[in-house]
Amino acid sequence: MNANDAPLILAALFGTTLAPIAGKFGWFLGVLAGLIHSSAVLSVGIPKAGLNLYNNGFVAGIVATVMVPVIRSFRNNVDQEKI
Repeated sequence: MNANDAPLILAALFGTTLAPIAGKFGWFLGVLAGLIHSSAVLSVGIPKAGLNLYNNGFVAGIVATVMVPVIRSFRNNVDQEKI
């Protein structure tokens, strides 16, 4: 897949739906969320013969639903170890 293929460009553009993760938890976790989003969107789009807006929204919701509690759990554990 080339960098100028439509599915890759759309995945990158709609990856901005995860920007609140970067705003709340830092740029590194925001980039990680974007990478997970891009790879998951390309996998979810295969059964529907391509990539569309609905796949991006669905995957962004799944990524955020999984990443945010995991990040908070790790941060709570680190905070409690300091006590």
